[in-house]
Amino acid sequence: MPFCRLLTLLALMAAPVFAQTKPVPLYLHQVVGVAENDSLNIRSQPDAGAEIVGTLPPNSFIDVLDTSPNGGWALVSADFTTGWVSARFLRIAEGQNPANGPPPLPAMLVCQSSGPAWDVTFSARDGFITYELADGSPWYEGAEGTERRTAPVTRLTTGSGRSYDKFLFTAGQYTGVLTRARCDDEETASHYAWGLDLITAQGLLSGCCTATQP
Repeated sequence: MPFCRLLTLLALMAAPVFAQTKPVPLYLHQVVGVAENDSLNIRSQPDAGAEIVGTLPPNSFIDVLDTSPNGGWALVSADFTTGWVSARFLRIAEGQNPANGPPPLPAMLVCQSSGPAWDVTFSARDGFITYELADGSPWYEGAEGTERRTAPVTRLTTGSGRSYDKFLFTAGQYTGVLTRARCDDEETASHYAWGLDLITAQGLLSGCCTATQP
């Protein structure tokens, strides 16, 4: 790895580049106790009388960004909407058990950035990460259509307190760090529980990600 690229990577490990980050709960959650023909309301404030800004279908997976001081409400992000849901309808997703230690990288992550606009989908399994680079994104040059790549992924640190859960992957000219921390997209005012910093030959790109499967 070139020396300048190594220095950039070390800086990424020290502190995330994307905007206004702070640790978030490590575990993906799932909507429970909601009837199949109903939905869980997302509200603008942690209050049952606050405006409804979105909904979550039963059994869906959701990233929790924060909780209210009394623990009764959880701040979540879904479909570019950030708001509060009643915590009694959320449980740590099935298959994730705090007693077994920190969770692995989620099986599916969708990452995007609004400036410049690009997106990428990651799938993780057995220590490897597979991702698709969409034609036209600033970090994919060359062939038309979509290119699919697989690379080993390594946990760098485990989040606790004020630290962040970080995962590193390197494939060809790409070096990426996925960080479990609050990620704010200032252009769209959307909030996420994952951030992506990507080192390329053209420089550094940063975006935000959401988990869709544990």
